[in-house]
Amino acid sequence: MHCCHMLFRHAADDDVRMFISAITKILTPLNPVCVYLRRESAVEAISFAKAVKGSGWAERVDRLLKQTGCENMFEQRFELELELIQRVESLCCFISGDNWDETKRSIGEYFLGGC
Repeated sequence: MHCCHMLFRHAADDDVRMFISAITKILTPLNPVCVYLRRESAVEAISFAKAVKGSGWAERVDRLLKQTGCENMFEQRFELELELIQRVESLCCFISGDNWDETKRSIGEYFLGGC
């Protein structure tokens, strides 16, 4: 189960943390690396997703959030992601607007340069 689905089902933050911790323990021997595309805020992240995925996706998500009573789910998810990303080796790439040049460069250097 994806942590977003857990949040839609009103799971407590501690339940999400325990789930991610359990998955992390299972995956740690595989030496996973996570590329996390970070925005400055949940509002910026959802705004970008709506622009990229289109108005149909945005309308469905808005309806779903209202129906499930999870209007603040993206803010909650954003805060949890920032906390949980620290448990996995990761490369955090900041994205400003739609400029992917710096992000692509950072990812390339990370994987090719063996950071």
